[in-house]
Amino acid sequence: MYRHHGKRRNFIHNVCLAVLLSLTAGITGVISLAHFGVLTTNLTGHAARIPVQLAEGKFPVTFLWILCFLTGAIACSWLIEFSEYKKRKQKIGIPLLIEVILLLSVSALIDCHFPINQTTIIVMLLLAMGIQNAMVTKISGAVVRTTHLTGMITDLGIELADLFFKKKKSPSLYRKLVLHSLIISNYILGGALGLFLFNHFDTDSFLFPAMLLIFTGIYDSAKKRYIIWKRKRKHQHELIIKKAA
Repeated sequence: MYRHHGKRRNFIHNVCLAVLLSLTAGITGVISLAHFGVLTTNLTGHAARIPVQLAEGKFPVTFLWILCFLTGAIACSWLIEFSEYKKRKQKIGIPLLIEVILLLSVSALIDCHFPINQTTIIVMLLLAMGIQNAMVTKISGAVVRTTHLTGMITDLGIELADLFFKKKKSPSLYRKLVLHSLIISNYILGGALGLFLFNHFDTDSFLFPAMLLIFTGIYDSAKKRYIIWKRKRKHQHELIIKKAA
């Protein structure tokens, strides 16, 4: 899911990435909206409010939200590019860890009633979502985006029209339909789950998206180790057969 890049990625890798990370984004977005009245997973509404706030003679705080999301995306992309430059096998480990730490820190700050400005927590959430969106975009080659749905719904509309009017339907069209449908449905499902978590766990609710990310990292690492072990065992078995022959 995380390990494969470029031509090494296939449809299943992107599906797993889309399902788990759009679910995480949906949970985080709704919980942040319920807690602070600020949506931290997309920026369109925040950008639209900048001229309104300026016209009212207020500081355009939503411009700060956009900068925070942008900073998270820049940091994530830089870390991935640096890992590629150093030829490291694990390219997204650090960005994923930073996102987990940010979400866990937010949960701890809220739960402990630490005397910290609400704006600081919103900044941390926006950084986390900027990191996540850049991470999945870089990994998937811009095929998967999980923190907002505007582009996904637009693409889905185009693909549904193509499904009805194109006589010859390519396999890639069906793959796109499935992928975009999964991103949209899992984001909405994540939102519903986020509202449930907020109502029942309140201050601990941010633990759940963090734990989901930890699970994806552990699963991906365990799968990689299993594949390496399987290849080694196969290689050893082939050597034993050659010696016996």
